[in-house]
Amino acid sequence: MNPWDVLLIAVVSAQALAASYLFHPKWKALVFGLPFPFTFAYLAVGQQVNILNILSLALMFLFMQAVRGLHVGWRVPIIAAVAASAAGYCLCGYLMAQAVPIRGELFWIGAAAAFLLALALLRWMPPREEPGERTALPPWVKVPLTVCLVTLLVLGKQELQGFITFFPFVGVFVAYEARRSLWTMGRQNAVVMVTVLPMLAVMRLVFPSLGAGGAVLAGWCAFMPSLLLVTRMRRQGRIAPDMKKPPAESSAGG
Repeated sequence: MNPWDVLLIAVVSAQALAASYLFHPKWKALVFGLPFPFTFAYLAVGQQVNILNILSLALMFLFMQAVRGLHVGWRVPIIAAVAASAAGYCLCGYLMAQAVPIRGELFWIGAAAAFLLALALLRWMPPREEPGERTALPPWVKVPLTVCLVTLLVLGKQELQGFITFFPFVGVFVAYEARRSLWTMGRQNAVVMVTVLPMLAVMRLVFPSLGAGGAVLAGWCAFMPSLLLVTRMRRQGRIAPDMKKPPAESSAGG
């Protein structure tokens, strides 16, 4: 375990805890969508941004949809739904990491396709009014439990290669804590795709001259304007303007 792994554990634990103690789904989603785990996972892996990072964005979206489908649609207890979805991410990521060729042109093709897909998802998934929820566990129980689980996830990063960068480290905890607002969390994954893709593109371009550290700094400089632009467009109603109430469906227990 290198120093970046330790920082990744600390950052993911802090972000997961912050999201768990927030009540309103929109604030959980905002914290959930910040790419701090990606930043430190990227530095821990130490590889150039490539097509695997783009594919991992799509898997990240599918993870939350799988949790929602299992828990809300099939009434699977939330812990089992999260565990099965995380295992599915790992299996798909591992298989694709072995099979997908790492070529430069594939990154740009994948980035363009992912951007268009994300825009379509935002139109397909309009915002919904969903109930808030805050963890009932005290910090002295929540903190060590979170750190232990994150440590176990980080130890398996090498097998996933680029797919570890968007592994739902925080999403695993957010899916459990926000089990009554999984639509909002799933929609936030589409927002993340839109805001993070410019970050990845810039990192890809500057990596040869600036290295990993410089690429991260340049990427964040691209991410912040993207986040502010998307946030402004959402407030103006230019992205999925209709706020809908959730359909009559009860969340499974567990």
